[in-house]
Amino acid sequence: MKRLSILTHLSLAAVLVTAASCGGSGAEASTPTEHLQAAMEQVKAGDSAAAVEHFDAALAALGDDTASPLYKQALLAKVDALAKDDPSSASVAFVEALEAAPEAFNATDYGKAANSIADGGSFQTALDMLEAAKKQFPEANDVDGMVVAMKARAEAEGDPAELELLRSLGYL
Repeated sequence: MKRLSILTHLSLAAVLVTAASCGGSGAEASTPTEHLQAAMEQVKAGDSAAAVEHFDAALAALGDDTASPLYKQALLAKVDALAKDDPSSASVAFVEALEAAPEAFNATDYGKAANSIADGGSFQTALDMLEAAKKQFPEANDVDGMVVAMKARAEAEGDPAELELLRSLGYL
């Protein structure tokens, strides 16, 4: 009987996603907030893949409501979760979100995504993101500060490839 209940919930969730009014990959979560809470629990448990499923369900439940603060929260948390296992996928997710709703993000968001991706091991991609932020937000002083922080990080870690990349971009 429990199995039928789970299947029933999943079927209902699929219908609601199609209707763009609600979504979910979890049997119990149905609202964007519930999916975000479930995702954060999965992040704490170390299950990035399950967390990403809930972040995706939250984003699907939000539909076109990119102005919602939950949209940005879910997207940036998804990028962070993806970056732990696959920084390239994290970068793709962020770029796709930028293409879909450029007005939803600011320079600080680029920095958050870049830090997550650098933490995941893709320093080049992180710097590319900060370079894109500089072009997108030329008046934002905090982008230069983010680049300085990435430079300090590379120098502290002493990674030759990261340091060479910074030299090639004129930061060292």
